[in-house]
Amino acid sequence: MIKAGGCWKHLIFGLCLSASSLGLSASGLAMNAEAQDLGAIEQAISAVLAEYGASEHPTTYVGASVALRLSDDRTITVVAGDADREADIEMRTDHRLLGGSMGKTFVAAALMALVEDGRVALDERAAQYLGGQDWFDPLPNAVEVTLGQLLNHSSGIPIDYFETEPIREALRLSAVENRDFADQGLTHQDLLRPLGGLEPLFEPGEAFHYSDANYTIIAFVVEHISGQTLEAFVDERFIQPLGLTETERQRREMPRLTAAYMHQRFQQTFPGVPTKAGEYERLTYDPAFEWGGGGWVFTASDLARWGDAWFSGEALSD
Repeated sequence: MIKAGGCWKHLIFGLCLSASSLGLSASGLAMNAEAQDLGAIEQAISAVLAEYGASEHPTTYVGASVALRLSDDRTITVVAGDADREADIEMRTDHRLLGGSMGKTFVAAALMALVEDGRVALDERAAQYLGGQDWFDPLPNAVEVTLGQLLNHSSGIPIDYFETEPIREALRLSAVENRDFADQGLTHQDLLRPLGGLEPLFEPGEAFHYSDANYTIIAFVVEHISGQTLEAFVDERFIQPLGLTETERQRREMPRLTAAYMHQRFQQTFPGVPTKAGEYERLTYDPAFEWGGGGWVFTASDLARWGDAWFSGEALSD
């Protein structure tokens, strides 16, 4: 996929670093951007990737793409390994990788943009916007949970929706029988229905427990308030203004999309989805299940540009 420790064995990193204080360290390697030229930085990144890509290393990967964006707006991109090992396609800098949960930053940014616009507040309850709908009201803590608590995963929702049997079966059918969610009669609301009636882990705000369901609920709130689809809102407010030309919602078939290799520890989470969950430019499964939980593709350089805009505050500036 995209991030170290994620579902997939492709790695993509987009980093925003100051040219005056750039440090790369692994196995004793460290360097400063003021004292080193870009070629030396690229060599240092390549050395780190070679170490972590070694077959005996616990974080070994199939392919990796790393981009560093410096404070002077220069971007360094380094790749290693394969985009599709079986097809003998080497990783390139223009290859796009599944973003997974890094797409949650777009969902968070969408909500915060509406906060900045004065159209919603983080201490408001989600039920104010979604209450009365048959898929929302039975959710754990549905009446009390606030948007801020959903944002920081303190809602008390006990599990992820893809841990439920209905969604696992839908994923299996999408992979084995090539039936997309829409072909199965499923909507984004159906992602959350299996969570209805479950006991919450804790009262809202009392603890932390990660669940894609939190950001899926936020996505519904964004759509309700903005009157746009989540995809259209993110595209209009962030992707187009920032010139993220290689970033878009993931689909089964996309040009220059790397193959998806599932990490062994996620095999039980996604039963029925093959270890290699897609060929070059085509996924085996329907990626619609991620929606508010992630679901964008990036090049590493686009991801670095987005990270720069998000962490600097540019993304929310007028």
